[in-house]
Amino acid sequence: KKVYIIDEVHMLSTSAFNALLKTLEEPPVHAVFILVTTEPQRIPPTVLSRCQRFDFRRVSFVEIAARLRTIAREDGIVIDDAALAQIVRSADGSVRDAESMLDQLSAYTDGAINGDLVTSVLGLVDDETAAAFTDATLARDIAAMLRLAQEATDAGKDARQVLRTLLEYFRDLLLVKTCGPAASEILDAPKERFARLQSQIEGASVADLLRAVRVLNDAVNDTRWSTQPRLALEVALIRLARPEMDPSVEGMMARIERLEAQQTPRGGGATSPPPRPPAQPAQELPAPPSRTPPPPRKPSPRSDAPGILSIDDVRRQWARILEEVKRAKMICHALLIEGTPLEVDGSTLVVGLRSVYHFHVENLHRPENRDVVEGALARVLGQPVRFQCRLMEGAAPIAAAAPAGAATSLVTRARELFGAEIVEEKAAD
Repeated sequence: KKVYIIDEVHMLSTSAFNALLKTLEEPPVHAVFILVTTEPQRIPPTVLSRCQRFDFRRVSFVEIAARLRTIAREDGIVIDDAALAQIVRSADGSVRDAESMLDQLSAYTDGAINGDLVTSVLGLVDDETAAAFTDATLARDIAAMLRLAQEATDAGKDARQVLRTLLEYFRDLLLVKTCGPAASEILDAPKERFARLQSQIEGASVADLLRAVRVLNDAVNDTRWSTQPRLALEVALIRLARPEMDPSVEGMMARIERLEAQQTPRGGGATSPPPRPPAQPAQELPAPPSRTPPPPRKPSPRSDAPGILSIDDVRRQWARILEEVKRAKMICHALLIEGTPLEVDGSTLVVGLRSVYHFHVENLHRPENRDVVEGALARVLGQPVRFQCRLMEGAAPIAAAAPAGAATSLVTRARELFGAEIVEEKAAD
């Protein structure tokens, strides 16, 4: 048999699927095709109907740990439970990744594999550090949080890895807080870690944990494109410790719960209302002269009406928008990545590109590409948003690109495509 594995098969074009369909309809006896994908809904039904489907799942913590113990015992590798737990969590449900890590670690030592070796070799952040970050965050101790960040980066830890570890830790705290003892069936964690999570949630509210997860998730997305990941880590820690700086609903709820906790007495009873001033005897006032009452005033519209999109909202989510466009259509991502959100005009987002990217603007304005971008905007921002591109000279936008059928000279077109600059012009002989 010859086995052909087509990975990420959903990335094939329609014409490629059509060319493959004939072979799938009448496959040779000696050939087996394996189509691998994480998005089966994007495969045409004509192809799906001719396949046998097998859905793979993440392997549980207990199953991977048992597999690694068997391998370690057969190969004479000594490994403690703390190191084993760190390897399994890093594998994130993949047996292959867990076995590769164990093989890599066994090459670093002739003795036992312990937790310190795992964190050092794999560049991980240990549970003790994550728990210390959590304690400082719940105590609103900014100095302690920034000191822990300094110690982690000085020890060679990547700021992105620190953020990912904190995000995972707060996600586990949120599950334990909301699910109680039933969370042990959801979390892939040893009993010792679960007990620590239970002790830490006593001083945290659901609103605090939701806000922490959102802030850390935004910071992880920002560091994908940031040249200063450590700064993104420090800003995220400050935002975690200062809910008054967070304009979101979670931040507002955290502030309200904090104020309510401050007003509740230590005994747990309700606070008594403030004493009222003594009532004054009523005085008769002269009747006002009769006149026609003025017409009722119309209430002025509120400026903070819900659903209004601002350019700051778009810029905060720009990395997620680009990622969503990339998943939908790679070419649109390549065209849009050079753009900068300029303004929101009503329900229209205006993105600016430098004048050398005339080709990008022209293609982004094609209906099929515009639909992809507007679909990504709607999914990330939660509301329909129209999309428009403009060319910019420096920081000032200029007129929009000409339609696709506009006639341009060969030299001008080449300059737009490749970002070239005309150095000298000579007349033809």
